Amino acid sequence: MIEGHLTKLDDDAMAGFICSPTFDFDVTLIPNQDKTEAKHPDYLIDTKSPKGRPVKLGAGWKRTSQARNDYISIQITAYGQVMRANVLPTDEENEYRVVEWAQ
Repeated sequence: MIEGHLTKLDDDAMAGFICSPTFDFDVTLIPNQDKTEAKHPDYLIDTKSPKGRPVKLGAGWKRTSQARNDYISIQITAYGQVMRANVLPTDEENEYRVVEWAQ
């Protein structure tokens, strides 16, 4: 079970946390300034190691649902596992929730 909460920042980045029963990361989703192709991610997901070093945790892609709702599909790698989740807007402005991706 993956969940989390993110707040959109002024520069289109997002900051918050993503957690599960086995991990709990403070993260930042940073717009991918190097995106040159449609398949490249729109966001890069960064966190910090226990010693404070920057670590790339994953990536995110802007998507639109069949109901025409915008969201971000994210993929993270932690402890040797690749996990997927979606970042969905909440009723609060600039606030988002992270929910586990259902196949």
